[in-house]
Amino acid sequence: MTDRDRIKYCRTCHDAGHDTDCRSCPNGSGPELIPENHDAVELMQAVLTQWRGAGFGVIGLDYNTLYVEADRMEIDLTPCMMNKIRVLEMLELNRMNKRDE
Repeated sequence: MTDRDRIKYCRTCHDAGHDTDCRSCPNGSGPELIPENHDAVELMQAVLTQWRGAGFGVIGLDYNTLYVEADRMEIDLTPCMMNKIRVLEMLELNRMNKRDE
């Protein structure tokens, strides 16, 4: 199954209201992660609970925590790495906003 097929399958399963644990589904693991993105995903997972909020909701990651965690994990925050983090941040913000609609 291609990554595109897997994503379509998961969306269909979710929209159908299936209350299953995706970790036990052979198609629920999501797209394969290429090695170049491993550190960005690991760092994002480490700070996924560290969001900044305002009166109208979540506005973005707490970058102070991101810097501390990157240092602890010995991940260099190069311009390329920061771009990857910003993309993951935007995807998560979009997901949260759709959930709240």
